Amino acid sequence: MHRQYQLPRFQRLLRATVGLAGLSALFALGGCSDSSDSITEPPISQNEVDTVPSMSEVMNEIDLTPEQAAEVELALEEWRRAAAASVAIEDVLLEDSPAMVFLVRVAPSLSAPQLTAMRRLVAASISARANLLAPDPTDRGPTFHGGIRGLFNGLELTQEQSDAIRDALEASREGVLEVCGRYRGGEISQEELRAERTALRDALAEAIDAVLTEDQRAQFEENKLQILSRRLNTLLLHYEERIGNRVKGLDILLDLSDEQVKAVTNVLLDARPGLEALRESADTQQVAAAEAWDTFRALQLETDEAVRAELTEDQREILDDLRKMHEPCAMGVEV
Repeated sequence: MHRQYQLPRFQRLLRATVGLAGLSALFALGGCSDSSDSITEPPISQNEVDTVPSMSEVMNEIDLTPEQAAEVELALEEWRRAAAASVAIEDVLLEDSPAMVFLVRVAPSLSAPQLTAMRRLVAASISARANLLAPDPTDRGPTFHGGIRGLFNGLELTQEQSDAIRDALEASREGVLEVCGRYRGGEISQEELRAERTALRDALAEAIDAVLTEDQRAQFEENKLQILSRRLNTLLLHYEERIGNRVKGLDILLDLSDEQVKAVTNVLLDARPGLEALRESADTQQVAAAEAWDTFRALQLETDEAVRAELTEDQREILDDLRKMHEPCAMGVEV
């Protein structure tokens, strides 16, 4: 049985909407992506909130019944509140993305043509928000690594060490900007992107290690394990509910069959034991931080490939186009 929110073949819609005024506009905020609390976040501007479509804009594009309009208006307000509370660029591949939460909420009440038009409005909104949040590649100010907190907590860095680490972070960030620009421009493949990002990560780790004392390295190692543990705790919290929401989002984006919904759900649920085992190792510090993070990335890649195996060629192409906006090309620096 087809779900109410299911779209017609999304390939046609993708070509019309997923350009989002240019994939290259979608850059994430710079910083240590392994530690979101190592970044000083800039204040929210009203312009960022205003990128969410207004009800009048929706009504100008889509002919809604009074009942549909009431549901859409409530969902838009929730999306607007979520946008005001975050400085992150929208990632429509995540189940808790405000844009995806909005689409999942309104989809059951809309027809396929209405949902197609709504998806177009959401795409334009994400593009506008990305343009506002995209960092200036020439800006080497404190926005990206303000305070050097979180990842370097408790290291008691000297000013000389802080300066050296900031320079290393900025150099790595500029490398990420360059390689991701080539990826989005079609110059390199996703596999080449991963290899170059790994090389940048290794070079940054060596640069940081070179300026730390032995005691600082031990604290740095502990911090990285604690950050991974927190990330895993977040991923595993209400895991089955999160997976259900993620599959709903993928269904809207990719028009999954009932069999695919079951298969993708099982793939994502099967990833849980590996994540739980890794969290236990990180919590008890039974594994080196670099090894733990490599294991985490390997688990993500393994799960991703297993999901892709359940998709058609057209669906994989759509997913790849969407990922060029987001992961694995987020602009965060990795340590």
